[in-house]
Amino acid sequence: VDLFERTCPEPVYLVPGEKMVISEPGLIPADDGVHLVELTAFPSLSRFGDQIYLLSAGGITADSLSYFPEWGGNRDGVSLERVDPDGASGDPANWSEHPESHSAGQRNHHFNDTPLPVALDFAVKVDDRDILLHFSRFVSVESFNSVALDGRPLSLLPLDTTLNLEMPSYGSVFRFRSSNPIERRHARTTISSVRDFAGRAGRNLEAPLVFVPEPGDVIINEVMYQPVSDRYGNRPDQSEYVEVLNRSDLHLSMEQLFLHDQPDKNNDVQKLMPEETALLSLAPGEYFVFHADTSVDFHNTRIYQAFAQANPEADRFVRIDRLTLGLSTQGDRLYISTGNRRILDSLWFDPGWHNPNLPDVRGISLERIDRHFSTQDRTNWTSSASPQGGTPGTSNSVTVRALKVSEHGLSLGPNPFSPNGNGMDDHLVIQYQLDDPDYLMHVRIFDRQGRIVRTLADGDHAGRSGTLIWDGRTDRGLMNRTGLYIIHFEAYNYSANRKKTFREIAVLAVPL
Repeated sequence: VDLFERTCPEPVYLVPGEKMVISEPGLIPADDGVHLVELTAFPSLSRFGDQIYLLSAGGITADSLSYFPEWGGNRDGVSLERVDPDGASGDPANWSEHPESHSAGQRNHHFNDTPLPVALDFAVKVDDRDILLHFSRFVSVESFNSVALDGRPLSLLPLDTTLNLEMPSYGSVFRFRSSNPIERRHARTTISSVRDFAGRAGRNLEAPLVFVPEPGDVIINEVMYQPVSDRYGNRPDQSEYVEVLNRSDLHLSMEQLFLHDQPDKNNDVQKLMPEETALLSLAPGEYFVFHADTSVDFHNTRIYQAFAQANPEADRFVRIDRLTLGLSTQGDRLYISTGNRRILDSLWFDPGWHNPNLPDVRGISLERIDRHFSTQDRTNWTSSASPQGGTPGTSNSVTVRALKVSEHGLSLGPNPFSPNGNGMDDHLVIQYQLDDPDYLMHVRIFDRQGRIVRTLADGDHAGRSGTLIWDGRTDRGLMNRTGLYIIHFEAYNYSANRKKTFREIAVLAVPL
């Protein structure tokens, strides 16, 4: 205040829409349409976050701002801009980084005084009865109308019930409580209406209830461990990536999800933490891609440049700020865990899982064949058949179709199948159904002369149902000839002296 008064002793009057710029000397040229106040000793503002107050002559706070580096504007020569003049000053959603430099004295680059109606971005279950609701911008706590979960009313709570803190008048995150325990099943949160800081109404808001993932909900679905990186080649440089898939029937929170390597003898791991996953969720069947890159702008990342299917508008690609994920080309162990080190899925991949007919697997990812089959089974992985070398963020090129299994017995598909590596019907999926979980199974494949060409299971625990995958090769890794093959399935329950035998014919073909 003293610095400003010494520099500009006369009062400054601003008419509606006029701007005043207080800066170091030389930031912008003098302009008749802008009041410019230059300070030779401009106060230092930290790029790690700071507080700014706008005070009246009597010391009354007219406005204030506490900003943080994650809001943006913490790079040299780049400003942080307010978006909506009527929006809340303390709302992170009301600030955005200038794409190149600054707009001091001019209309803000991201100026928008007619934003879309406020939205309910996220509704996540945090314990047996409580839900956190995340809104697209600050809303009034007094304006909530008819908040419910599947029609059951929810009551508003302080954010920290242990401290019994007073609820703020405005905010973007609020905690609500259900009168009944919340079941782990699909549910929707609804709000009849709510108003933002500027008084604009948002009506009929809704969002699916999001759950913390359990082991097996999120699985490793694709791995690019040997990307192409050749500035003299014809293909764009790729990046290492690991794609995961939500195979559950629930919406899942990706908050604090991270990659890590095999724990050492002290149970320590090397964490690969993404830049931001706090407000990301995966719908059933959606994909989530960890990729390594030093570029902040997604359009400039190698995964965007190399893969045409990478959607620039999607938030399913999360960056790990480094040049590489450090995956070994000789095989490696991967883990997907949550913030509390709870392992959701793991994979120990091997280069030998690639299609043996490929002379060079650089720039080709390993893709999972069946989402319901074991992650660690080598027969459930093969080389991507995509022309780009991988399918990050979209369906795998080698995905098989689900089969309908009879009450007891085998189902084969696709049948005929053609294992030529083009991504179409490359693998025979064998699904079985038994009447008891205590069987051991022996599964062999015979050619039409009765010779064993492949053993898929030899005394393995069968369970009540399961899946086996045949790539058309012999036990020595050689491709079989086209023709008819007999799938011979035997299951033994020695304690009950029971035996089940099933036979089906598979056709190994060549597409016309």
